[in-house]
Amino acid sequence: MAGIGADEQRAQTLGVNTRAVKIGGFALTAAFAGAVGAAMSVRWTYIDPATVFNPFIGFQTVLIALIGGAATLWGPLIAAVVFSLLAETLRLKLPQLYMMSLGLLLILSVLYLPGGLASLRRATFSQWRDDTRAWWRELTAPGPGRARPAPEGVQGNLGRPGVFARRPAKDGVVP
Repeated sequence: MAGIGADEQRAQTLGVNTRAVKIGGFALTAAFAGAVGAAMSVRWTYIDPATVFNPFIGFQTVLIALIGGAATLWGPLIAAVVFSLLAETLRLKLPQLYMMSLGLLLILSVLYLPGGLASLRRATFSQWRDDTRAWWRELTAPGPGRARPAPEGVQGNLGRPGVFARRPAKDGVVP
């Protein structure tokens, strides 16, 4: 499916039956939609056209996918739980602001979180991890150069307590 989404002609060239894969994907999503519809009909006890063809249901699924991150698996699942709790709370506490707050949420997620919450989490933690690793490499870098004091009670890499040596730069200048 990912290969067909990226480049359908390339997938056909590599021997993938794209028509069968598309029909299988459509059937799978239709089965999920049918199962959810069957579960919701039991909950609602009756179905009428105003309930079934409500445009808010489509808007809600798009909003959940945008908030969670459409390219991830866990993002929309977490967003669905959070969104359901938020929607019910807003509907009960602030019924006048309910739809306006969902529209604002959609606008903010499109402008500031184009990859969804999952990308924010991934980007935030990977940046933190990279910064920490760079700091640790700088802190423990062996070699000649300018010595700097280490934190209190830490044995340095020059054999003296509390002194670390920095590696000089390639042009001979010590940072």
